[in-house]
Amino acid sequence: MDLASLAHVTDNSVGSQVERRRYAISNHRVIRRSRPYVVTPAVAMILLAVNAVWDVVCQRIGRDEWIVLDTGSTITLLVAVGGATLARGQYAMTVRPYLGWRFTRDDKGRGRVTSPEGAPRAIHLYVHNGGSGVAFVENVRYRLELAGGPTPDDRAGPSPWLTLDQTRQQLRQIGLIEERDFYLMIIGPAPMPPTANPFDGVHVLSLTSRAVHSISNLDIRFRATDLVGDVHEWTLTDYVAPQHRAEIRAYHATPTPTPAGDPAVAPGPREE
Repeated sequence: MDLASLAHVTDNSVGSQVERRRYAISNHRVIRRSRPYVVTPAVAMILLAVNAVWDVVCQRIGRDEWIVLDTGSTITLLVAVGGATLARGQYAMTVRPYLGWRFTRDDKGRGRVTSPEGAPRAIHLYVHNGGSGVAFVENVRYRLELAGGPTPDDRAGPSPWLTLDQTRQQLRQIGLIEERDFYLMIIGPAPMPPTANPFDGVHVLSLTSRAVHSISNLDIRFRATDLVGDVHEWTLTDYVAPQHRAEIRAYHATPTPTPAGDPAVAPGPREE
């Protein structure tokens, strides 16, 4: 599944229809071009254009000794540099990486982050490079927004972009247990070769229903460099499908059954 893909879903499993909306929203943009391959040709083209104008002016006033480069040579170089710039742009499009994603709710082989018996299944998110060129991952950042409240450091709304360690710390502060309720993969600087099979992707995170119920969103931002030095940025948000959230809300809203013959124990929300 592509990062830019949008899905519409309807939930009937919990007895109510979920409003149709988009999910798995992502933004892909090039945040920085490679200076040697972009700035240098641009400067050369500007200088050659100025020289061409200067050559014409000198010919008009009859002062050939002021000419730096004759008109024919200037135009030839201008066309050559312009062609090289266009060729570079075409090559950059050819080797452009593009991150795709998939998620599964199959707990088999996912380590210790598995769903308790009777609870909605955990989600496991994977990413892969579905483009034609290698992506050299520079860093991965996370933006956390808690469900129905401020973040643990008293900021309202989404947190700033956090490192892996900061994200883990904030999730632990709200009572989630690492490798039981959530799992975040360590992704350091490394090449991500292209693959046509999304099942060959990198395991990025796992969230149990308790973790999904505790957070409103956990955005993920990838930054990577391609073969020509351009820096790309992908931001993935809302990757938990609405019907899954509805299923999890319904599960946690259901009171825990009170043991028979024990009136002192009041029913309450489910705990995992």
